[in-house]
Amino acid sequence: YMTSRIENLQKEVQELTSIRSKVEAFDIKNAELLQRAGPMATDFTRRRWEDLTVQVQMKTVVKDLTSRTKGFFAFIQRNFVFTVLVDCALAHLIAVGKIVAAD
Repeated sequence: YMTSRIENLQKEVQELTSIRSKVEAFDIKNAELLQRAGPMATDFTRRRWEDLTVQVQMKTVVKDLTSRTKGFFAFIQRNFVFTVLVDCALAHLIAVGKIVAAD
């Protein structure tokens, strides 16, 4: 589940970044028209850029936190499994007489 969620978030970030780039390119191309349209057009453009940027940043933060959480749980699982494997290997070696238990 976490892997697919991370992949979906990454895809959403890429889509939003692509949209933002297209909007920025369009606005830069038409900058003169925006300036002539007055301060309300400039404010609208600024808010649109900010909204897209905030969306990209929020999705990126969620993706990064999900990825880190997945890594943390993998670390815990890996270390627990390795500890159990070492304990079982030592118990087996003691059982077959290859090593002696020290009190």
